[in-house]
Amino acid sequence: MTRNFRELSLITLDAPTSLKADDSRSFYGKVIARLLQLPPWESNLYGWLRIMFDFCRNKPFAYCSRYQPGPRVHAIAREFGVRIIHVPLRRIPRRMLDRHRSFEFMWLTRSQYERIVESIRRRSWNVLPGRGNPVLDAAPKRA
Repeated sequence: MTRNFRELSLITLDAPTSLKADDSRSFYGKVIARLLQLPPWESNLYGWLRIMFDFCRNKPFAYCSRYQPGPRVHAIAREFGVRIIHVPLRRIPRRMLDRHRSFEFMWLTRSQYERIVESIRRRSWNVLPGRGNPVLDAAPKRA
């Protein structure tokens, strides 16, 4: 597993993360894929917010940060009819911030991935290795 630290989170309840049938309607298709296609000179906070605000067009947007969003952020929001609601990070409990500041990626083989999906589908997920979890029991051991 690899631990990564979060600098920015874009979260929505307006679209599922992914869709099997038509991923163009998912959050991945509407936001993440567009972020990945940004040219290097636009891959910055303002380029990311432009894509997210386009997705959130004419809706309120909670902007959680240590600082008030500046005039440029507000100008981009106005382009898309987005109303920014600033939520100071100090309002979010420290334990919650710490818990969500990092995340782990699990590198799986295709067969491990298929087993984990099947296991979740059957609702038989058991997170402890050695207790009948087909994915974790089959995962390669690191020396």
